[in-house]
Amino acid sequence: MPEDERAQNTAPDGGRLVTLAEAADALSVSVRTVRRLIQYGYLEGYRVGPRAIRVHEDDVTAVLRRMPGGYGDSTDGKGSG
Repeated sequence: MPEDERAQNTAPDGGRLVTLAEAADALSVSVRTVRRLIQYGYLEGYRVGPRAIRVHEDDVTAVLRRMPGGYGDSTDGKGSG
C-alpha cells in the first residue's frame, strides 16, 4: 500500500479509518445517512485532504450496538414482531 494511502486510512490514535461508502455498506444505509450520523454527532468524521472524509472503523461498529427497549428486545429472544 502506498504511504499516502496508508496515511489516509489511519486515525490519529492508530486505528483504521474507512470511507463513507465502506461505513454505509457496513451499516446497510446510504452514504447520505452516514453524513447525517456525522452531522448529528453519532460518528466522528476525519477530513483527509480538501474533500475526502473518513470515519473510525470502531465508531462504525459502535453505532451497531443493540438498543435497550428497542425492536427485538423481548425476553424470549425472538423479537417483538
